[in-house]
Amino acid sequence: MKVRTRWIFLLIAIALVVVGTVGATAVWWHIDRNRLDPPKATLLAPEGTVSTIAFSPDGRCLAAGSGHAIVVWDRATQQPVRTLNHPATAAVVSVAYSPDGKRLASGCIDGHLAVWGVERGEKQLTLQEGGYGPPPNRETERCVAAVRFSPDGRNVAAAHHPSSGDAVPSEARVWDAVNGKEKLVLNGHRGRVKAVAYSPDGMYLVSGDDKGDVKLWDSVDGSLRRNLPQRHNILALSFVPKCGMVAYGGGWSEATDVVTMCDTVTGSETRFPGLPPNSIGTYVMCLAFSPDSRTMATGEVLKDGKHPHCVRLWDVPTGRLIRVFRCPYSVNAVAFSPDGTELAAGCTDNVSAGVSEIRVWDVPPKP
Repeated sequence: MKVRTRWIFLLIAIALVVVGTVGATAVWWHIDRNRLDPPKATLLAPEGTVSTIAFSPDGRCLAAGSGHAIVVWDRATQQPVRTLNHPATAAVVSVAYSPDGKRLASGCIDGHLAVWGVERGEKQLTLQEGGYGPPPNRETERCVAAVRFSPDGRNVAAAHHPSSGDAVPSEARVWDAVNGKEKLVLNGHRGRVKAVAYSPDGMYLVSGDDKGDVKLWDSVDGSLRRNLPQRHNILALSFVPKCGMVAYGGGWSEATDVVTMCDTVTGSETRFPGLPPNSIGTYVMCLAFSPDSRTMATGEVLKDGKHPHCVRLWDVPTGRLIRVFRCPYSVNAVAFSPDGTELAAGCTDNVSAGVSEIRVWDVPPKP
């Protein structure tokens, strides 16, 4: 059954090359980039940048890293129900729910890494202490750029890179989510590791850095299984939920692709079509897949700063661009609800530092 599923997605990948470029480019040319798409709901963040968002597995809540706190909203009432406060130096960069929805992992810009109990809002584990210190101590601190629970909820993986300078290595690490002990250190990246993700079966962990390296690791013994095809600056990556393929993107690029989808067994790749010739460049800051794997969302920041930033929806089987949601602010995070009916985006005004919010749209029904 796994072999059959993999071949289905390989055929999908081939289809992207054949029909994707024409469809996506044609749609982009007809976009009014100065028109905004009003969301069905807007959740205003209390402070700081909204850099990360995550739906709870049951779909009832939405968590976001906002400044030095994780704010949890009730999806139905659109009201905050819990706030998990971090130290003053610990601006939250990444959050992730455990598969059972009872815990949240958080990674911070100062290196703080913790696991929280959702129901009571208490910190259960401090996997790594954070906090800025005076030089030269600051040169040895690591920003936790991304966190992910393993599919069985037993481990937490994190992407680490130096907060400043290059005095410490950039690497991925794995901790035991029960006792807090460090289990694996995965090094060998040339650049700063910005993203990590587990395969759906939990057998593999993938990590990407800002020099384009994408590495596939054995999640048990930490051995390097494959170097995936390099791309530009990797800022986001995700496994496709129902198969062993991984998608990754970054920026900025004026190339004709925005996201690469790669088979982790063969290393063969397909690139989603992106910008038409002579258009402005874009950063792919984040990406996410719908639960059925048929739709991919990419959150993008436009290079020139004059046009609204956007979230683009792609039909994975055909590679066609099916919808664009324009945002007035930089898009830092995207997430689908577990039922696939809603799409959320974390947005921040990076120019005036005045507004941070989460925008929620209905996902267009599939034909």
